[in-house]
Amino acid sequence: MRTTTKRRGWRQWLLAAAIAGLPTVGWAGDFYSTVPYIGSVKLGGTGATPAAQVFGKEYSHNRPSTVASPNIVSIDDHDAFGVGDPLQVVSWDGIPRAGVAGGNSGSTDGFDYDSAVLGNTTRQVDAIANRGDFLFKEVIANQASLLFSTTLDIRVPGPDVHVMWEDPTGGFGPWAVIETISTSHPPGPGPGVNHHDVFDVDGLEVWGPEPPSHTNPNADPVVEGYVGAANTADADRFSLDIDSGSGVSVWGYDIPTSTVFAWAPHAAIVAAVEAVFLPAGGIYPPEIRDMIDLDALMARDTNIVGPTRSSFGVGDELLFSIDPIPQVGIDGGEIIHMAITAAGMTASFLSHGGHLWDTAFDVRGKFGTEFEDIDVLEAVGTLTGDFEIPVPDPNVPEPATWALAVLALGGVMIRKRAALAT
Repeated sequence: MRTTTKRRGWRQWLLAAAIAGLPTVGWAGDFYSTVPYIGSVKLGGTGATPAAQVFGKEYSHNRPSTVASPNIVSIDDHDAFGVGDPLQVVSWDGIPRAGVAGGNSGSTDGFDYDSAVLGNTTRQVDAIANRGDFLFKEVIANQASLLFSTTLDIRVPGPDVHVMWEDPTGGFGPWAVIETISTSHPPGPGPGVNHHDVFDVDGLEVWGPEPPSHTNPNADPVVEGYVGAANTADADRFSLDIDSGSGVSVWGYDIPTSTVFAWAPHAAIVAAVEAVFLPAGGIYPPEIRDMIDLDALMARDTNIVGPTRSSFGVGDELLFSIDPIPQVGIDGGEIIHMAITAAGMTASFLSHGGHLWDTAFDVRGKFGTEFEDIDVLEAVGTLTGDFEIPVPDPNVPEPATWALAVLALGGVMIRKRAALAT
């Protein structure tokens, strides 16, 4: 592992302290600053749209249950105040706030999925996405910049980074750095993703609606990702730890009704993994199949039924990564593009940045991360490029969506991400 003995010792002490539940520093006074809407992004060039300019950012949190393995089981989804809350997602602005210690990012609560997940509120979120992820097609075509994170958000020698970017040329850099004030990592150089302690970002969604600004918790109008009937978040596809137990790898969240439904089955993810790792027709034994767990996600859902409910079928696509399975040589740094077509399922490793994201690609060697395992996937534009495309305004629904919202909610407009351009 690419680290010094001194740094490793600090890491192991910190990890052990976190798992033991030692006190952590908190910062009272929750706040959030609305990120302005940008009308377009460039593609095909170098660099990445900065986090502070990307609106509608949401994350899910992870704190490891063990120091022994990078194959982490999450035990600490948390809310905007950094308080443990299973199945909770957090919106963050990424804007340094003047006059606040450390100048760290503002936050407010996104969706809380615990309304109806098999009656079980103890499971943890380990991937989030929107059903029509903006730039899905473009990142697969190697035109947009890929956002990703790795287990524990550690870089060697540092500074540590919650999220990194890789552009179409293979250039890379930090996208969301560790907070200026941090108890989970050495203090970072920027606003991070919250002004409360964030150990590991293990889910990311961007380009959604923006919450309103507020300056203290009593002035925050957002309740679990809504202001009244209007949603201020849009992570309506998500995965939970241990997919095999439920038979579902990706769940859907119905925004108008705040309810959860099954979307992508675990069996489909298993089939895609077997298609890229094994000879044609090969299958893993049951014990390996049960270990296949999706932990990073982008989605393109084309089978919408009503405002946001859908079935998983022809036309749907996923970009995903899974937990490491050392028993069969899967290190978790692989990214798989899966598509459901009329002829059946196709699966292949993502080609981006001039290389395949397969097992042979050395994630740690290129990006200086401590672990190989990828636990976040998203996409943004480039800073340079020969062309640009409009960014759908998530606060302006399409005419068809407007009609559905009127029928479903008596004329109350529900904010919805515009469908992907084809």
